[in-house]
Amino acid sequence: MNQSEVGDWCNHAIQIGIASCIQVGRIESLYLWEGESRSSPEWSIQIKTSVASKSRVLSWLQENHPYEIPEIIWWKACGEEKYREWIHEESPK
Repeated sequence: MNQSEVGDWCNHAIQIGIASCIQVGRIESLYLWEGESRSSPEWSIQIKTSVASKSRVLSWLQENHPYEIPEIIWWKACGEEKYREWIHEESPK
């Protein structure tokens, strides 16, 4: 996806309530695909949401991600109390 497409994709996710915040940045990925070493410019997209919203976010990503096998990873994060409250308030219900 180009920058405009990524922006549209992320804005759509925000508009439909998939996440409270999304951060986007360019990266270079090195990986094995079908037994061959490859390198590709890609986008790193970090979606911030509540634990309670995880299954909804995962379903949306699996349905809407353009890759055959997207890298979807998650972790519970600690953070400043006011920020955590904001994430919880703005996350999908």
